[in-house]
Amino acid sequence: EGFAAQLSADMPEAEHDLVRHTADVVQITHSFSAPQQAALARCVRIMGAGMAEFQQHASLKGLVDMPAMDHYCYVVAGVVGEMLTSLFVEYEPRLRAQEIEMQRLAVSFGQGLQMTNILKDIWDDWARGVSWMPSSVFARYGCDIAAVQPGSHDPGFQAALQDLLDIAAGHLENALQYTLMIPADQTGMRDFCLWALAMAVLTLRRIAGNPAFASGAEVKISRNSVQWVVMLSRLMHRSDGLLLASFRAGIKPLRKTARVATA
Repeated sequence: EGFAAQLSADMPEAEHDLVRHTADVVQITHSFSAPQQAALARCVRIMGAGMAEFQQHASLKGLVDMPAMDHYCYVVAGVVGEMLTSLFVEYEPRLRAQEIEMQRLAVSFGQGLQMTNILKDIWDDWARGVSWMPSSVFARYGCDIAAVQPGSHDPGFQAALQDLLDIAAGHLENALQYTLMIPADQTGMRDFCLWALAMAVLTLRRIAGNPAFASGAEVKISRNSVQWVVMLSRLMHRSDGLLLASFRAGIKPLRKTARVATA
């Protein structure tokens, strides 16, 4: 409680609440099995160190290049995918034979979700003086990401944005592959993955349809869309064929290759 009292009033209330309940968090963590605790500890260790490193250099200049964005996405999301995969395998032994491949895909799954958040929140982050965009991707089209303003119609900015949408969509394809490796009768695990995956696809489609958006609120999916995702997931989560067909239809507008093929 002493540490909680030292926190800035500017910090979100949820973070104050978490610190106040640190003892409860530790107690609950110690109730888990040794493999579960190891997975959680590894995730927190990598994420904590990685996020601190990136925060020290955060600015409107963005990240240096795509490898830097890959690394950022790993320490804030990919490592979570690795942790969840370890927990899934601990719970469902049938996954053990596929664990190595699932761990690889989990990193890509996490990056797809994190890139979706970065693209959606680009202007909200900008308002805080931060950008997580890879500046070299924008420089390729003659765009200085540090100089771009919300609602930009700069063709270079929008071309680079399309490249990032395409990359994110590729990661979400890996996310679907990951999800389909989960046994169909493990519907809870599948739904957990499908909800995140579907909402990411819908968000990216909203960005693609409004590349000159000026705030995250403009491209945020509606509650009605979320309800549809939950309902359709529960209807289709046991059918690999239906999931694959619906995903391909949903992701098609985001892929540059698909656009070339239909031009």
